[in-house]
Amino acid sequence: MTPHSRVAHEHGADAARQQGFWPRFGFGVEGPPLRGKSVLELGCGTGTRCFALAGAGAGRVVGVDPFEKSILKARESLETQPALRDTVEFHISTIHDLAESDFDAVVSEDAFEHILDLPQTLAAIRARLRVGGRAYIGFGPLYHSPIGDHGWIRAALPFGDRVQVPWGHLIAPKKWIMKRIARREGKPAHNTFDWPFLALNQVTARQFRRLFEESGMRVVSCRSNVNYSLAGRLFGLVGRIPILEKYFTLNMYTILQRV
Repeated sequence: MTPHSRVAHEHGADAARQQGFWPRFGFGVEGPPLRGKSVLELGCGTGTRCFALAGAGAGRVVGVDPFEKSILKARESLETQPALRDTVEFHISTIHDLAESDFDAVVSEDAFEHILDLPQTLAAIRARLRVGGRAYIGFGPLYHSPIGDHGWIRAALPFGDRVQVPWGHLIAPKKWIMKRIARREGKPAHNTFDWPFLALNQVTARQFRRLFEESGMRVVSCRSNVNYSLAGRLFGLVGRIPILEKYFTLNMYTILQRV
């Protein structure tokens, strides 16, 4: 994972979003049966989900994140929860730096649309799962969706957060976007794969499915456009049209199993 996915981790730390994560895979709010299991969270942010997993009975929870600030905050929170200190641990690292293996589960929320080395990351996940272990990967919005810029177009506009421009990052000239973002951030912005603080890999839903199929793991399920609003359901219908799929896919929730 690149150091520019800070915003994704902050999203993952939002407790309100925790309630909707597992149901999007088809589970209840409590998630899959992980009591007594060892779990690795990829892109753990400030540790919200790690604490939830431990509180739900996971035997050991390891959170990794390349952002020092996020991990330091996670460790501070852990100090206030003495009952979890022997269960949860946090590391300032990527999954590639983690030597351990034989996890029962790997969890990742709102990170896969930012990861640039997806084949290598999927291989690293497979290597760290025990045989039969599963990876639960949920993420969005995808780059080509109407909000796939993760708010950077709005940040670049003079009107700020008062305006929403669907597909604005696909319509506006890239040079204009980079110029506005560079001015706002006070540092160069060279391309849309490396926007300040927020890399976007621009991988489409079809490409993600192929990567999952080629990961060496079994695809247990792969859901897209898992939304509960009327607009979300309409997007799901339009997204079934092959030529429009990448523009109308908001999210993906995939379960992989090491065999």
